[in-house]
Amino acid sequence: MKESGFYDDERLDGRPPAENSRGSGRGSTLAASIPTNLHEDVTRTSRRRSDRALERTLREHGLEPAGPAVANFLFVEVGDDAPALFDALLRQGAIVRPMGAFGAPGALRITVGTPEENAFFAEALASVRAATP
Repeated sequence: MKESGFYDDERLDGRPPAENSRGSGRGSTLAASIPTNLHEDVTRTSRRRSDRALERTLREHGLEPAGPAVANFLFVEVGDDAPALFDALLRQGAIVRPMGAFGAPGALRITVGTPEENAFFAEALASVRAATP
């Protein structure tokens, strides 16, 4: 294998590492033609759908999230069993945040995830709630 300088000529076909190929140049041109806010719009729409799905999951289990999500998480009052629910969800692999340190000992913060992550949380919550008398 022939090497010259800092890069492997054979692996890079003799091009310096920073040189753009024709393919990446076409990709850059295409990317430049997409409206700059399209990604933001798609992301925002996807997050809203995930928010609603997570809110629906919580409501199905008798929990009411506080207001619509304005970030990537929901705040939900669960009552006196917040520490036990936190521990049980953690044992299922669902990581939520207890809010006691923030003055809300009966609440949890639940991150809005991808559809797959939200489905995992929904299964964990259902399992925990089914096991709770």
